[in-house]
Amino acid sequence: TLTFEEGTVKIGSYAAFPGATSLSQVTIPASVTEICDASFSACPALRTVVFLGNAPSKVGHIVFGVPSKDVQVIYNQTTIGWNSTPLSDYTLVSQ
Repeated sequence: TLTFEEGTVKIGSYAAFPGATSLSQVTIPASVTEICDASFSACPALRTVVFLGNAPSKVGHIVFGVPSKDVQVIYNQTTIGWNSTPLSDYTLVSQ
């Protein structure tokens, strides 16, 4: 499990987490506004990504690896930007 600190604004690109083959859950704070291309592409066990704020305004390609409905993107139903995000290539779950 990986939880980014509040204040983080950008998550880097192209396998930013190489070798994290057992990483299964990530929590992204409200401060993140950008997730770059293929940030988590080297994380084959990733199944749950929890967003604590609005959808990031900049989202790269295949941020969580090849789009798969096996990856759940969980967000608060009171937040915005989820209807028009590239993250909809994954399973969006509002709570």
